[in-house]
Amino acid sequence: MFGYEVIAGLIIASYLFLNPVLLKTIDFGEMMAIIMLITPFISAILVPISIVRSLGATAHSKGNRPFVIWKGMKEKFFHPAFYVALFLTLLWISIYTQMDGIRIIVHYAGYLVFLIFLSGMVSFVYVNVFYIPLKNGIIRNFQQRRTAQKEKSESKE
Repeated sequence: MFGYEVIAGLIIASYLFLNPVLLKTIDFGEMMAIIMLITPFISAILVPISIVRSLGATAHSKGNRPFVIWKGMKEKFFHPAFYVALFLTLLWISIYTQMDGIRIIVHYAGYLVFLIFLSGMVSFVYVNVFYIPLKNGIIRNFQQRRTAQKEKSESKE
């Protein structure tokens, strides 16, 4: 989860830090405040992927093997070709418009320190406090509803 949070944070930061229009109109303090306010929401997007992965949820179809749901969610969220193309395009535009490279590097370095600290803290708290109870609660509720559904279908017969 920590790695996914850092990658997602850097992807979002790339759009902000490499966009020439934003670099010309927003100063350093405002830009860092914006990205720091957005960063905590990354965890809310990534927690479902972690939950589905821990549950080992799969979808069964007429295919020859089950579809692993968390892998599909991860691939949808982290489609690498799109993000590499986005990063390179924004980098090229920034270079073409003669943006200050040192400013961009300083933005990334400052944000990376904050991102690593916040991602580490959120991942630590989630895994040590919420992970097991949440996983067990989902499994327990699923089993209860499954049992109730079986009893309901047996009583109809």
